[in-house]
Amino acid sequence: MNKSYKFTIFILILFAIKAFAHKIDIVADNLEYDDLYSKLDAKGHVVLYWKNIKLHADHVELFIDKKILNSDGNIKFEESKNTIYANRLTYNYKTESGNIEETFSYLHPIFIRACSMEKLNKDTYLIKNIKLSNCDLNNPHVYFKAKRGKISMNKRVTLYWPFFYIGKVPIFFSPIITKSLKNKKSFASDFEITIEPSYTNNEGISLKTKILSPLNKYSTAGVKYDYLGIRGHGYGGNIKYLNKNKKLDIDIYTINDLIEKRKRWKLNTYYEQKINKWEVKSEIKFMSDKDFNTHFDKNNKNIENILRSYAYLIKQGKNTALEIYAKRFDKYNKFNKNYEILSSDIPIIKFTYFPKSILFNITHDFIFKYKYNNNYEEHTHTNISSLNYGLKKAFTLGKFTLKPNFIITKNLYDKNKLNNKRNIFITKYSNSLNLRYRATNWIDCDINYLLRTRTKENSLYIDRFAEDHGIEINKFFFKNFMYIGSKAIIITDFSYNFNSQQHKNNQKKGIYMPLKSEIIWTPKHYFTTNITQTHLLNPFQCQNLNLDLKIGDSEKIYLELGIFYKKHKPINNIFGFGIWLTPKWKFDYYATANNEHKIKLYRDSHCYNLNIGYNIKKKKHEEFLKFDIKTNMSFNKKNEKFNNDKNSFY
Repeated sequence: MNKSYKFTIFILILFAIKAFAHKIDIVADNLEYDDLYSKLDAKGHVVLYWKNIKLHADHVELFIDKKILNSDGNIKFEESKNTIYANRLTYNYKTESGNIEETFSYLHPIFIRACSMEKLNKDTYLIKNIKLSNCDLNNPHVYFKAKRGKISMNKRVTLYWPFFYIGKVPIFFSPIITKSLKNKKSFASDFEITIEPSYTNNEGISLKTKILSPLNKYSTAGVKYDYLGIRGHGYGGNIKYLNKNKKLDIDIYTINDLIEKRKRWKLNTYYEQKINKWEVKSEIKFMSDKDFNTHFDKNNKNIENILRSYAYLIKQGKNTALEIYAKRFDKYNKFNKNYEILSSDIPIIKFTYFPKSILFNITHDFIFKYKYNNNYEEHTHTNISSLNYGLKKAFTLGKFTLKPNFIITKNLYDKNKLNNKRNIFITKYSNSLNLRYRATNWIDCDINYLLRTRTKENSLYIDRFAEDHGIEINKFFFKNFMYIGSKAIIITDFSYNFNSQQHKNNQKKGIYMPLKSEIIWTPKHYFTTNITQTHLLNPFQCQNLNLDLKIGDSEKIYLELGIFYKKHKPINNIFGFGIWLTPKWKFDYYATANNEHKIKLYRDSHCYNLNIGYNIKKKKHEEFLKFDIKTNMSFNKKNEKFNNDKNSFY
């Protein structure tokens, strides 16, 4: 029985109130009611509203007495600000449960594709044959796939025994994967997988793999596994915790190096926390040898002979700061091929009073510092105290700005070596004068003079009988800025050391520091030129010359040229260019005069980046492949940093 639009709505509302005690609104092209089966049949552009549910479909059957709704054809089911698309839907209004078949849904911030979704209760679904991804394509590039899972709308999604796929290739397997739906990050924003196969002619094939996954809202964990060809296998792990007031980072890696014939390892820990007005910071580093480094931790690369570990406790006041901390230094022993403790400073206490005006715009500040030093190499322990007090004032006279500064430093040393105790008291006086002269609106001159003197031990008089006559620093600095229009800057600087030096002709001469000139010219936003030249003033000769030229946009097409000259050292000129071959493929080439070549081919896909490279360095060559999953659903190559430098394992 066909009804007019208004009459249809009125009749349906009456049925809804009688059956459910809830108002139901429905719009359809055609509606028929079967009184025998108490069934309402709606066809064509059906839109149904009930409680917080909105349903779009081509066809809806509503069984009033049974309180069951059947729907099929272009279904769009909206509930709790989430949208589910499906082919068929069955729903029980009394129990608020049902089944949805062949579904596609976007539950911010992830996409879900499933064969069926069974509604267990309000906002909770049991899912079968599910694909979970941040990719919005019908056939996603990267995704998790599982036979079953559970979703609590706007709360959490959990998959049981899922595989992670790239295309149709399974990469890894996990007993469970869970993701919070409460934040606004994309599904893979905290998930990272890196697979990097490479080959070198002297170390063979290697495969480096890293997987990083969120544990909860605040923490992530990662594992590393490396097959390193003839070197062996490497293992590692990383745990990070970060919230508003606390940060923790633990990174560990180890390998039984078959070439070095020894076990190599490293451990880095970092901790930071804010407690009321106090701030705690700590970093501890341990390494088996100074050359050990991994590709996964290039920012923490440490090839120094000394490892520095510390712990800080800081309280920042309005005009003051109190720091209590400890330091430890480990030095590499080349004979034992291991790190050994060199010295420790426990404790170090530092109190800072920041500059404050006292009279006639004169500011004063002071710093007090105490530390107890244990030197295990020299078998000494020393108490060191120092007090710095400074006075300064700025004067403005027309185009001149003058800033005199006076600092007095008192140092007390209580040194004990093999029961031979020495008390040393030394005072240092520092005077500086800073002058800025603005000749015109396009020329600035900075002139600085610094003098620092040292007293005798346990005296307030200058140590004039010392080799440097008690004068530690006596220098003059000059720096000039010239602004040529809005597109060029010329910077010139040099310094002169007044400290006297005895020469062969028994004449005392000052030392001219190199004269450095720099020109920065940017006529267009895509054209940058940087020229740097350094000259020795006495004798007058060119020491080095650098020319950097870059044309174009590194994210589009660019040409880069570097020309370098340094006296008594080989020339190492640089040439490079890059071009997008297609909207998805980019080619980069980089070469130096020392026979170093780097070739990179970069693939920009919808969900991941692929980087293929070939490097030549003298007689060594290597090929590598790097795969990165994108962390956001949408991608714009103009905003993506193209930084794919290859870092060798050692």
